Amino acid sequence: MIDNLLKWSGTFFTILGALATSFGLDPLNVVFFNIGSLIWSIAAIRMREPSLIASNVGLLLIYFLGFVLRFF
Repeated sequence: MIDNLLKWSGTFFTILGALATSFGLDPLNVVFFNIGSLIWSIAAIRMREPSLIASNVGLLLIYFLGFVLRFF
């Protein structure tokens, strides 16, 4: 039950991030992508799915690094 909630929440925020990107809403897009990747990382760890863990932890690091380099 909680895994389903995490997966759908992560998907929701990832889609919001893509939508915000398409409308040029900086830095909101990066915030949504970070939230989505964080939630998906938690879900992947709970499900013990190495490919999803690698993808989403990698994306989280990339989005976070981009945010820091751009805004700080």
